[in-house]
Amino acid sequence: MKKSRVVRYRSESDEIFTSSVKTKTVDKNFVYVRKGPWNWFLRHVFVRFLVMPFAKFWVRFGFHSKFVNRKLLKKHKGGCFIYSNHTQAVPDAFRAAAAPLPNQSYIIVHADNVSFPGIQPLMMALGTIPIPTETNGMINFMRTVELRAKDHPVVVFPERHIWPYYTKIRPFSDVSFRYPVRCGVPAFVMTTTFHKRRFSQKPREVVYVDGPFYPDLSVPAKESQEDLCRRVYDTMCERARLSTYEYVRYEKAAEE
Repeated sequence: MKKSRVVRYRSESDEIFTSSVKTKTVDKNFVYVRKGPWNWFLRHVFVRFLVMPFAKFWVRFGFHSKFVNRKLLKKHKGGCFIYSNHTQAVPDAFRAAAAPLPNQSYIIVHADNVSFPGIQPLMMALGTIPIPTETNGMINFMRTVELRAKDHPVVVFPERHIWPYYTKIRPFSDVSFRYPVRCGVPAFVMTTTFHKRRFSQKPREVVYVDGPFYPDLSVPAKESQEDLCRRVYDTMCERARLSTYEYVRYEKAAEE
């Protein structure tokens, strides 16, 4: 039997999965809300009727993912934030798109996702909201997040970096939890767990949905933000313990 690949790390904030693309500048001049006939066609025709059905199909039969409690998202009306562990690149994006269907989601991403030559219009049509590379872009970024969260699910990966097939939850800060506090909408948790498949080394994936978790608006914003972060983190850790298969083994390197 093929042994699990071993990855050694020094800190849980290490960047294991890296991209070779040259990151484009996302500043105050970056256009988050794309208008015009072409952008409308990409978002409302190409993405809705071609990309989304393909994502749903591929999540189930390509990545062998099964959702548990997805009905929690389907029956939720209005905007929300979905917090997920970050274990793969394309599968995580497809799951983020498929989980809230028929509602179309938006995804907060690293600027690398809109840096590949020639595909930025498509990436924006797919619902990406890139984090600014310059501080002067934060105002437009926050306005866009608040706009999208009024009516749509917005997906956040609070761990930031991708650790492929990691079965635990890395510590994350409460920074991204200011979004639901500011917008006054609930948070959901989406945790991917890994399990052995009968005829393949690649794992089967069970994705648990939990929530809604509402921010406590009766306390100061920072306190509510920290409280929501704790509840989401604890829930994600509890679900992650359901993983039964370690396809990639992570070992902390000895200190020199």
